[in-house]
Amino acid sequence: MTSIITMQMFVCPICAAPLQVCDRTLACDLNHCFDISRKGYVNLVPAQHRNSKAPGDHEEMVAARRRFLAQGYYRLLRECLAATLDELLIEGAVADLGCGEGYFTAALVSHCRQIYGVDVSKAAINAACRHSEPINWAVASTTQLPLRTSGFELAMVVMAPMSDDVIRVLKPGGYLIRVTPAAAHLWEFKSLVYAQPRKHQRATADLNGFSLERTLTIEDQVWIEGSSLTDLLVMTPMRYRTAKTWAKTLAKQPALSLSVAFTLDVFKVSDARS
Repeated sequence: MTSIITMQMFVCPICAAPLQVCDRTLACDLNHCFDISRKGYVNLVPAQHRNSKAPGDHEEMVAARRRFLAQGYYRLLRECLAATLDELLIEGAVADLGCGEGYFTAALVSHCRQIYGVDVSKAAINAACRHSEPINWAVASTTQLPLRTSGFELAMVVMAPMSDDVIRVLKPGGYLIRVTPAAAHLWEFKSLVYAQPRKHQRATADLNGFSLERTLTIEDQVWIEGSSLTDLLVMTPMRYRTAKTWAKTLAKQPALSLSVAFTLDVFKVSDARS
């Protein structure tokens, strides 16, 4: 299956009208215009909608995540996502919401014709554009998605916050793949960093407008060396809840056998949306 870039599923973040490509610009009928960058993405976060100068993950977090994921520590999850797409026989457009630097998004290219990667972090989308695969990238809000209503056959949210707006962009009978951390995820690492570590709680399976179709638990044990341990701290919210001295401690940690565990839920849009 050959993926294509069309950007036809983006809508104006100001008036919600469809956006059309004209040269290196996306524009709606009200002449709200958004330039396509030289790297190939479009920024759909108007200045008046920004809560900060640089929302989302910053460059240091993104760079750490790229290095960590490039080592293949989450390869099993990536393979399971691709296999799930094959099982669902997706033919329409797919959206990866909160896509980050695009590690999981890029794995979908041989399984879908139109792929959209959306993240509020400009640094993350800049990094995502380094992937050679044909993907429609956008810096955009994942709370009020600038995506066509009922335009997508599947949405994917991997280890990222999910808004109620996701159901709006899905077609009737469309699917949602949600990946959340399972109980034991990073347990050895958390035990090293926290005085009182806690296991992850199961994310709710009761989503308004969706029915749960299936659940898959993905578990692996990986051997992580020192520099990657530091990257893991930098790329996760744990860095905000730990003392700076822990970064130095981790830098001296030669290696760690680490549990990686995820819950992959497949939801389907209910026949009667509420």
